[in-house]
Amino acid sequence: MHRITVIGTPGTGKTTLAQQLAARLGYPFIELDALFWEPNWTPVATPIFRERVTQALAGAAWTTGGNYSVARDLIWQRSDTVIWLDSVRNDTPGRTFIGAALIARLPAGAVLDGPADGRCQVEADGSLTCALTGFETGVAQGFRFAVKLTSAGVAAASFELNAVYTEGAGPQQTLRLTTRANTTVHAAGGALPDCGYPNLPFVRDLLARRAPQTRLVQVAPAIYEPPGGAIQSYRHVLTADDGPGRLVDDLTTVVVLQRVASAVTLTLFFPGPPGNTYRVLAFDEQGQLLALTRTDQLMIPGEYTLALHGLPRPVKRVVIQNLVYGDYDASSVRSSGGVYLAVVELFFATP
Repeated sequence: MHRITVIGTPGTGKTTLAQQLAARLGYPFIELDALFWEPNWTPVATPIFRERVTQALAGAAWTTGGNYSVARDLIWQRSDTVIWLDSVRNDTPGRTFIGAALIARLPAGAVLDGPADGRCQVEADGSLTCALTGFETGVAQGFRFAVKLTSAGVAAASFELNAVYTEGAGPQQTLRLTTRANTTVHAAGGALPDCGYPNLPFVRDLLARRAPQTRLVQVAPAIYEPPGGAIQSYRHVLTADDGPGRLVDDLTTVVVLQRVASAVTLTLFFPGPPGNTYRVLAFDEQGQLLALTRTDQLMIPGEYTLALHGLPRPVKRVVIQNLVYGDYDASSVRSSGGVYLAVVELFFATP
């Protein structure tokens, strides 16, 4: 076991395990991301990446981790050990469901648009009660219904699942789960501030690099139910068109500081979808890129903190992106979920 590759589903800790194995065994760790990304997070051409991988894995012993399909044949051919990390299951052994009902309560200012699912009944208060049966088949069930918004504002439907089940030979028990589903509501049209984003050299280069060319469009903010005190800011959508049926949209938020700061710490609320990443870029007063940091793929909604410290020059503009998983490889358009600012902490150099 001298050449170890760790692969698996997103967010399972492939890189972390590969680094720990390298430290424990005294092997070098080959970071595939470092071979793939050029400065300013520019992806390298596939032939160059494959050549870098070939050279990096020429040694007698190493560990690496990741799912780069364009070099999978090279990596696996050199590996003598492949470790697969799977997502953790959260099943309850021995639990048998007898029946369940899903109650969907529509948001204020919304009505059903069309008939309800045949398994659902519309109640007097406008909510839906849907019966679920046939658990013994093991087939997943779902409901689809359309909602028409009659007024602007936050539109978040709530769902309540009530189920009856048994565990082994024990008595019947009840289970109650509640959740909320965010619905996009576009604000009124009109010009939005661009905060100088399209004029940043980094962005101009990005827009011009792709063929066919990447487009930058400006849209109104999406309104979700934000956590208390969070700001849903204006957004840009950076849309890459890689061919027929290949579109992705990355939500981009720009924060312009009234006073330049020596460092910035951001606390962001991640609403999903699972597998996306947050990326933060800092620019100086001349629009030059100072630093870039990003999360790994995020699987759980919640607050995450990203820090930009130790910068060579003061920060004037911060760009935050919620990036779609499988960027530029998706076969259809996917929403990237939005950007939510919970806390912005600025640090200023003392005179």
